[in-house]
Amino acid sequence: MVNLANGLGEEFGALITERFPQVAITNVAQSEPWKIPAGTEVAFVGPGPGWRNPPKDLPDHWGALKWVQAVSAGVDLFPSWLLSVPLVTCGRGLTAEPIAEYVICAMLNHEKNFLTARVRRAEDWGIPSMGTLHGRKLGLVGYGALGKAIARLAKAFGMEIVVLKRSGGETSADFTAATDIKSLVATVDHLVLAAPLTDKTRGMINADVLNHAKKGLHLINIARGAQIVIEDLYAALDASQLSGATLDVTSPEPPVPGDPIYSHPKIFLTPHCSWRGREDLQVRQDEQMLDNIRRYLATEPLNDIIDAVRGY
Repeated sequence: MVNLANGLGEEFGALITERFPQVAITNVAQSEPWKIPAGTEVAFVGPGPGWRNPPKDLPDHWGALKWVQAVSAGVDLFPSWLLSVPLVTCGRGLTAEPIAEYVICAMLNHEKNFLTARVRRAEDWGIPSMGTLHGRKLGLVGYGALGKAIARLAKAFGMEIVVLKRSGGETSADFTAATDIKSLVATVDHLVLAAPLTDKTRGMINADVLNHAKKGLHLINIARGAQIVIEDLYAALDASQLSGATLDVTSPEPPVPGDPIYSHPKIFLTPHCSWRGREDLQVRQDEQMLDNIRRYLATEPLNDIIDAVRGY
């Protein structure tokens, strides 16, 4: 019998019991999701509000865990001690398609400026200036499932793709490799942050980097808000070094009332909704995790394993 602590709600716990009766389920409290019973071998966790103030040290019984499954693609929202468990997996790739569509929408909105082109009165009739995606350079920071999905759609619009990824500057028929963030921002028209939040990516978009940006760069962040030093972004926008920023993530989330991010004329802010779009997301999410349970019970390799050193 495998003892599993389920922090994803009773409905998902019932799915596990139905599919795998040999698994004993304990549904843990959402308010303190780290409180698992003795003898727990596996824990399923979600990035709910209960994780905002976790214990600083490894809680009781976590040292005995063999596997943790996170429902989210990233694990930066959990305490670092979670990665001390021998095996940690995540929900990688589930929302790549809707997020890629969001990015295309953000770039089209920036180039076409539909919000101001709409005519409501006869006296406003006129031909507005509009840009295009065809021939523009798209810079991608990160080239995992999300980066690849964005690149695939962008290429259909005739965009040139430039990629900066952790593994370096290998060549590809699909993109040009950038060697560092400064050289990337210096050459692209649209920059998308699609990398996980790690010690290396935290604050990576700062004044020093933005000073190297191509004039008129449009920044899109669908990764994590902490990758941008927001005060430096405001300064770059105010100086017209950047033409705009589309932000679906912030730090903190949501921003505090009165934060300039809400009213800045060059920022298009959305409430971390880029992942929405597929009605069957919950079903796909459940099936991905249930398949990992099947693999675990059959001692097969699990999918979407997190590298504890890299943090993703």
